[in-house]
Amino acid sequence: TVRGTGMSDKDRILVIPQHRNCGESAMTGGVVRSTVEGQRTSGEIDESRWGGIIMLRSDDFNVCWCGCHDCCNDPEDFNIFIGPLVSGGPKQGTVLNPPIGVPFTYSLEGWGLSRHDRISIVDHTVACETADAHVMSGGVWPSTEPYRPPDVQDGADEGNLTTIAWNGIIVTRMKEYR
Repeated sequence: TVRGTGMSDKDRILVIPQHRNCGESAMTGGVVRSTVEGQRTSGEIDESRWGGIIMLRSDDFNVCWCGCHDCCNDPEDFNIFIGPLVSGGPKQGTVLNPPIGVPFTYSLEGWGLSRHDRISIVDHTVACETADAHVMSGGVWPSTEPYRPPDVQDGADEGNLTTIAWNGIIVTRMKEYR
Protein backbone atom coordinates (compact mmCIF):
# COMPACT_ATOMS: atom_id res chain seq x y z
CA THR A 1 0.00 0.00 0.00
CA VAL A 2 1.20 3.49 -0.88
CA ARG A 3 -0.43 6.53 0.67
CA GLY A 4 -0.27 10.05 -0.75
CA THR A 5 -2.29 12.59 -2.66
CA GLY A 6 -3.47 12.33 -6.24
CA MET A 7 -3.19 8.54 -6.44
CA SER A 8 -4.91 6.95 -9.44
CA ASP A 9 -5.63 3.69 -11.26
CA LYS A 10 -2.67 4.45 -13.51
CA ASP A 11 -0.12 4.27 -10.67
CA ARG A 12 2.52 1.60 -11.32
CA ILE A 13 5.17 -0.19 -9.26
CA LEU A 14 8.32 -2.05 -10.19
CA VAL A 15 10.03 -4.61 -7.91
CA ILE A 16 13.80 -4.60 -8.31
CA PRO A 17 16.75 -6.30 -6.57
CA GLN A 18 17.67 -4.61 -3.29
CA HIS A 19 21.16 -3.72 -4.46
CA ARG A 20 19.78 -1.68 -7.39
CA ASN A 21 18.43 1.88 -7.36
CA CYS A 22 14.99 2.99 -8.47
CA GLY A 23 15.07 4.47 -11.95
CA GLU A 24 18.03 2.31 -12.99
CA SER A 25 16.79 -1.28 -13.12
CA ALA A 26 14.15 -3.42 -14.84
CA MET A 27 11.79 -5.78 -12.97
CA THR A 28 13.60 -8.52 -11.08
CA GLY A 29 13.35 -12.13 -12.18
CA GLY A 30 12.20 -12.81 -8.61
CA VAL A 31 8.62 -11.84 -9.49
CA VAL A 32 6.69 -14.73 -10.98
CA ARG A 33 3.37 -13.02 -11.49
CA SER A 34 2.21 -9.47 -11.08
CA THR A 35 -0.68 -7.28 -12.11
CA VAL A 36 -0.67 -6.07 -15.71
CA GLU A 37 2.39 -3.84 -16.09
CA GLY A 38 2.48 -3.19 -12.34
CA GLN A 39 -0.90 -1.42 -12.30
CA ARG A 40 -2.58 -1.08 -8.91
CA THR A 41 -5.39 -3.50 -8.13
CA SER A 42 -7.38 -1.20 -5.83
CA GLY A 43 -7.26 2.14 -4.08
CA GLU A 44 -8.64 5.60 -3.58
CA ILE A 45 -7.39 9.11 -4.33
CA ASP A 46 -5.13 8.94 -1.26
CA GLU A 47 -4.06 5.27 -1.41
CA SER A 48 -2.95 2.67 -3.97
CA ARG A 49 -2.73 -1.09 -3.36
CA TRP A 50 -1.18 -3.87 -5.41
CA GLY A 51 -2.35 -7.46 -4.97
CA GLY A 52 -1.71 -10.76 -6.70
CA ILE A 53 2.07 -10.43 -6.76
CA ILE A 54 3.75 -13.82 -6.47
CA MET A 55 7.45 -13.95 -5.68
CA LEU A 56 9.65 -16.64 -7.19
CA ARG A 57 12.18 -16.66 -4.38
CA SER A 58 12.80 -15.33 -0.90
CA ASP A 59 15.03 -12.28 -0.94
CA ASP A 60 15.16 -8.57 -0.20
CA PHE A 61 13.83 -6.22 -2.90
CA ASN A 62 13.13 -2.52 -3.47
CA VAL A 63 9.74 -1.29 -4.63
CA CYS A 64 9.76 1.69 -7.02
CA TRP A 65 6.78 3.84 -8.04
CA CYS A 66 5.81 5.71 -11.20
CA GLY A 67 2.95 8.17 -11.08
CA CYS A 68 3.49 9.70 -14.50
CA HIS A 69 0.36 7.93 -15.80
CA ASP A 70 1.31 7.99 -19.49
CA CYS A 71 5.03 7.41 -19.29
CA CYS A 72 5.56 4.37 -17.02
CA ASN A 73 7.22 2.35 -19.77
CA ASP A 74 10.94 2.38 -18.96
CA PRO A 75 12.90 1.61 -15.77
CA GLU A 76 13.94 5.27 -15.44
CA ASP A 77 10.25 6.23 -15.10
CA PHE A 78 10.10 4.28 -11.82
CA ASN A 79 12.40 6.63 -9.93
CA ILE A 80 10.52 7.00 -6.62
CA PHE A 81 11.62 4.57 -3.89
CA ILE A 82 8.53 3.37 -1.97
CA GLY A 83 10.33 1.07 0.41
CA PRO A 84 11.81 -2.37 0.90
CA LEU A 85 9.98 -5.64 0.24
CA VAL A 86 11.10 -8.75 2.09
CA SER A 87 9.90 -12.02 0.61
CA GLY A 88 10.11 -14.88 3.10
CA GLY A 89 10.41 -18.55 2.40
CA PRO A 90 13.08 -21.14 1.70
CA LYS A 91 16.38 -20.41 0.01
CA GLN A 92 16.20 -21.69 -3.56
CA GLY A 93 18.53 -23.89 -5.56
CA THR A 94 19.18 -26.76 -3.15
CA VAL A 95 20.57 -29.71 -5.11
CA LEU A 96 20.46 -33.05 -3.39
CA ASN A 97 21.48 -36.46 -4.74
CA PRO A 98 20.17 -38.94 -2.19
CA PRO A 99 21.30 -42.56 -2.33
CA ILE A 100 18.72 -45.07 -3.50
CA GLY A 101 17.14 -47.14 -0.74
CA VAL A 102 18.86 -45.26 2.11
CA PRO A 103 16.95 -42.86 4.40
CA PHE A 104 17.97 -39.23 3.99
CA THR A 105 17.00 -35.86 5.43
CA TYR A 106 15.65 -33.02 3.31
CA SER A 107 16.33 -29.65 4.95
CA LEU A 108 15.14 -26.16 4.11
CA GLU A 109 16.71 -22.96 5.36
CA GLY A 110 15.22 -19.54 4.97
CA TRP A 111 12.99 -17.00 6.60
CA GLY A 112 9.35 -17.22 7.62
CA LEU A 113 9.28 -21.01 7.66
CA SER A 114 6.63 -22.77 9.76
CA ARG A 115 5.76 -26.09 11.39
CA HIS A 116 2.75 -26.03 9.05
CA ASP A 117 4.94 -26.13 5.91
CA ARG A 118 4.83 -29.25 3.77
CA ILE A 119 6.86 -30.46 0.82
CA SER A 120 6.25 -32.68 -2.18
CA ILE A 121 9.04 -34.46 -3.99
CA VAL A 122 7.99 -34.58 -7.62
CA ASP A 123 9.52 -35.71 -10.89
CA HIS A 124 11.60 -33.01 -12.59
CA THR A 125 8.98 -32.73 -15.35
CA VAL A 126 6.34 -31.45 -12.89
CA ALA A 127 6.37 -27.67 -12.47
CA CYS A 128 5.97 -26.65 -8.83
CA GLU A 129 3.19 -24.13 -9.52
CA THR A 130 0.92 -26.69 -11.22
CA ALA A 131 -1.98 -28.67 -9.81
CA ASP A 132 0.04 -31.91 -10.03
CA ALA A 133 2.75 -30.62 -7.68
CA HIS A 134 0.96 -32.02 -4.62
CA VAL A 135 1.30 -35.60 -5.93
CA MET A 136 4.46 -37.25 -4.64
CA SER A 137 6.72 -38.91 -7.21
CA GLY A 138 6.38 -42.65 -7.60
CA GLY A 139 10.10 -42.82 -6.85
CA VAL A 140 9.54 -41.93 -3.17
CA TRP A 141 8.90 -44.93 -0.91
CA PRO A 142 5.23 -44.47 0.17
CA SER A 143 5.68 -44.96 3.92
CA THR A 144 8.42 -42.31 3.99
CA GLU A 145 6.59 -39.58 2.06
CA PRO A 146 6.98 -36.24 3.85
CA TYR A 147 3.21 -35.45 4.03
CA ARG A 148 3.68 -34.42 7.63
CA PRO A 149 5.00 -31.62 9.79
CA PRO A 150 8.78 -31.18 9.63
CA ASP A 151 10.74 -33.45 12.00
CA VAL A 152 13.21 -30.62 12.70
CA GLN A 153 11.98 -27.11 13.46
CA ASP A 154 14.56 -24.50 14.42
CA GLY A 155 14.44 -20.76 14.91
CA ALA A 156 14.23 -18.16 17.65
CA ASP A 157 10.53 -17.49 16.95
CA GLU A 158 7.99 -20.27 16.34
CA GLY A 159 6.24 -18.05 13.80
CA ASN A 160 9.47 -17.41 11.89
CA LEU A 161 11.51 -20.60 11.77
CA THR A 162 14.83 -20.53 9.90
CA THR A 163 15.37 -24.29 9.43
CA ILE A 164 12.94 -27.15 8.93
CA ALA A 165 13.68 -30.73 7.88
CA TRP A 166 12.04 -34.05 7.14
CA ASN A 167 13.97 -37.19 8.19
CA GLY A 168 13.81 -40.75 6.89
CA ILE A 169 12.78 -40.13 3.29
CA ILE A 170 13.71 -42.97 0.91
CA VAL A 171 13.87 -42.80 -2.88
CA THR A 172 13.60 -46.06 -4.80
CA ARG A 173 14.53 -44.91 -8.30
CA MET A 174 17.47 -43.02 -9.70
CA LYS A 175 15.94 -40.03 -11.44
CA GLU A 176 15.76 -36.25 -11.27
CA TYR A 177 13.35 -34.83 -8.72
CA ARG A 178 12.22 -31.38 -7.62
